[in-house]
Amino acid sequence: MCMYDKMKAKWKNAIREKSYFSYLLTALSAMFTWGLPEEVEKRYVEQYLHCGGGFAAVPPEKNELKKWLIGETPSRTGELDQFGDGLTVQGITRNGISFEGQYNEDIAICYNNTDRMPDLDMVRYADGFSQVDKAIMANVHWTILAPVLCTRDDRTTAKIEKLVDDMLDGKLKCITSEDVLDALNGGRGEGVYSVDITHPERIRNVQYQSELYDVLMRRFFNKYGLNIQNTSKHAQATTDEVHGLDAVAWVLALDMLRARQDFCEVANRIGNTNAWSCRFSDVWQAEYERFMIREKQEDQKEEQALETKPEGDADNAESVGDSGEGSAAD
Repeated sequence: MCMYDKMKAKWKNAIREKSYFSYLLTALSAMFTWGLPEEVEKRYVEQYLHCGGGFAAVPPEKNELKKWLIGETPSRTGELDQFGDGLTVQGITRNGISFEGQYNEDIAICYNNTDRMPDLDMVRYADGFSQVDKAIMANVHWTILAPVLCTRDDRTTAKIEKLVDDMLDGKLKCITSEDVLDALNGGRGEGVYSVDITHPERIRNVQYQSELYDVLMRRFFNKYGLNIQNTSKHAQATTDEVHGLDAVAWVLALDMLRARQDFCEVANRIGNTNAWSCRFSDVWQAEYERFMIREKQEDQKEEQALETKPEGDADNAESVGDSGEGSAAD
């Protein structure tokens, strides 16, 4: 890692993307709290789900090792059901142990969601975050040492470079060389001048790129249940607007929870155990409870609004139905 500054740009970009992918994977892996058999690790369970879309669990009674076996991305083969899914499960663990058995009878499969898909957005957003970082650093680099000092002779160049280096190190300096002083003053030397090859005004772009970073972060976590309440300074948002996406944000999160809980029910049944369980982690559970409280408050407001509705409104509605065009009286 200490050689990062000397790497080529494409390798630096690969490291940035991998770093963001790791961050997003870690965040999503913290979304659920599992109850697991002793030999099963949550780290791999969540990685298999988010990166591969599912895993198979073989109970101790169905394999020679007499412990739970976990295999990522299992295959469903053999006889097909009416929807085209195989009734036989085949797979292999990472250390090369093969397994095969009947779906939901010998082997249980946990899917990441009801669409049985991995979280492909982790790759897309990791690339987006990496591009924003690269753009920010490009703007920072274009503001360094502007203007650039130029000289026409080697002696003056060496003196100026030493002077600048010492000043950047925080050393107080004074010029004692007459030829350098003359060059700075435009005397006997060829002179010192500057050219503007950098653009300090571009640093203003960093503000908008930072806001883009915030937008990407908000969109990603909104999709998984955390409606981050940060808004751009360029627009004001009401409380209703801030929480307007709450319900949408919980669609996928609740679907993922249901897929895991359905698996736990099957795994406990075929394994004759109660070791498997899954629920939201504390962060997601607390946010979900706040969401439900807001929903109940909104329902109460609507009920109160209906109760306090003027009686004349209801009477008018009835009179229109009784005496309007096409009524029985006509």
